[in-house]
Amino acid sequence: MKTTTLRGVMGQAWQRWCQFWVKPGDTTTMAMLRIITGALCFYVHLIYSFDLFSFFGKDAWYDLQTANRVRLEEPNRYPSFDWDHQHLYDSTVMPESTAMRKIIVNWLRGMPSDVEGIKNKLRLIDTEGILNRDLPPVYPNTNVMYRFEWFAVEHALILSPDAKLRADAIEAIRDKTKRDRREAIPEVFDLLQPNAAPLKGIITPNQESMDRFLTSLEAFHSTLPLGPDDEKARRYIVTFLQEQPTVAKNNLLILLRETRDGQALSSEREAEMNYLEYWGVDRRSIKNGGRFGNPIFSFWFHVTDPAQMVALHVGVLVVMLMFTLGLFTRVTSVLTWLAAVSYIHRNPQILFGQDTMMNILLIYLMIARCGATLSLDRLIDRYRVAKASLKRSGQIDAPTAAFLNHAPLSVSSHFANRMLQVHFCFIYMASGLSKLKGGTWWSTTEAMWMTLINPEFTMIHFEWYRELARWAFSSRPFFGLFAAIGVGYTLFVEISLPYLVWTRLRPWIVILGFGLHLGIGVFMGLLVFSLFMMTMLASYIPGWAIREFLFGKPLSEADKVKKTVDPKNELAVKKTAWAVAMDRTGKLS
Repeated sequence: MKTTTLRGVMGQAWQRWCQFWVKPGDTTTMAMLRIITGALCFYVHLIYSFDLFSFFGKDAWYDLQTANRVRLEEPNRYPSFDWDHQHLYDSTVMPESTAMRKIIVNWLRGMPSDVEGIKNKLRLIDTEGILNRDLPPVYPNTNVMYRFEWFAVEHALILSPDAKLRADAIEAIRDKTKRDRREAIPEVFDLLQPNAAPLKGIITPNQESMDRFLTSLEAFHSTLPLGPDDEKARRYIVTFLQEQPTVAKNNLLILLRETRDGQALSSEREAEMNYLEYWGVDRRSIKNGGRFGNPIFSFWFHVTDPAQMVALHVGVLVVMLMFTLGLFTRVTSVLTWLAAVSYIHRNPQILFGQDTMMNILLIYLMIARCGATLSLDRLIDRYRVAKASLKRSGQIDAPTAAFLNHAPLSVSSHFANRMLQVHFCFIYMASGLSKLKGGTWWSTTEAMWMTLINPEFTMIHFEWYRELARWAFSSRPFFGLFAAIGVGYTLFVEISLPYLVWTRLRPWIVILGFGLHLGIGVFMGLLVFSLFMMTMLASYIPGWAIREFLFGKPLSEADKVKKTVDPKNELAVKKTAWAVAMDRTGKLS
């Protein structure tokens, strides 16, 4: 009995799960979403017409050369599942500053073209013998040399590039008696912090190690820019090398070794340097654990002639209008989505919240039979079916009346609608919970202030809005109460909607959601974004409610008018068929 009962419970649960996701469902809701989304999509892209070349042309603000370089060369490392994220330290990490990156890459470009040459120049930082794999490490005990290396490089070379002063500093370092007397060379030792300890007892390498080190120091110094205005550049280079982890520094030396083989690999060497300067990433690390570029599509990557751009843009607007009206919807839905992502991929600088929501809606509308009703496709089908029935019998028969009076059911529309509803729940939950992570939304007045006075979105540029804001904010109790209500309302709707929308409270929580986005549209100026969010909220409205709102309740049989025509009268059949097809009240049958 227990096995049978458990099997029955599991079977019932499975049936409910399938009924939730996959069953023939009403197509009216997705059809309404198609009309609203298509109209908004048409509007958004119509606005691009006024600055089409500035946004998407060859010499646009985000020009085609930069866009192509991003889509073909941008480094993308594969995700790592290591807890310590060691892969982040395996390659050279260049500075974020373009100017600093240029200084460092120019320094690397100035290295000799042969391995022997850079081995002699960079022996100072080649502590593990990377440049010459046949020799043991240059400094077996690097810990002993560390503070000595830091002092010599930072003070004797970087801040004092003068040849005589450097020679005196090196002589002082070589001479143990002078090392022990800080006052022997004040020009060098005064560069230390005033409270720095004397050098005595800090460094104790033997003379052979010191001579080898100082020789390497001079060779390294010769690679640095030595102009009178290059002090900042020298400091950048040395600081960069000091901050690199050992693995990353060794990989930099490997890069130099593998791209310095006479002139045979000079083009590859320059390609590696160019990539390092532009992207700040060692290209070899991407070859071994990532990919170059982004798998994106945009027809604006290929269409750059102004006349062709105008023609293509007009064609896109026509397709979007056809999609909105529901003409050839199975095709125009896909073309509309492809066109929308083409604009986004060509210029990601224009990507905003409204574009994200538009893309989500278009994806689900492609899956659904969004043109099955409330569309020109449906009107044409109604006309053809009515005409066929009239030509057969001179009147609308029962099967034809059933087809005309009931919106078609669709598994794909129901599934797409469910996916959109669940997706919206995740959007709201993520938005609401993320607000609780920081202190802004816990301090209600700060959140409301940033919402209402944001100069980028709000209407703060209007005098009447500024005066209204001054009046509201002048009273601290009033503003505190207003902010608390606004923040509490926002958090309640965003966090509770994913739960309450599946209960009998669905109408009320959906109304509260509409109110939230109405406020965002009015007070923050995000009108199109709010309309897209309201469209997604409309996915919770059942199809029968939409039909009753648009066409009223279905008529009884007594209220219907029977249409009868002569099947041989072609003109009468066509006129009557169109009248029946366009009668959305169901009065004609």
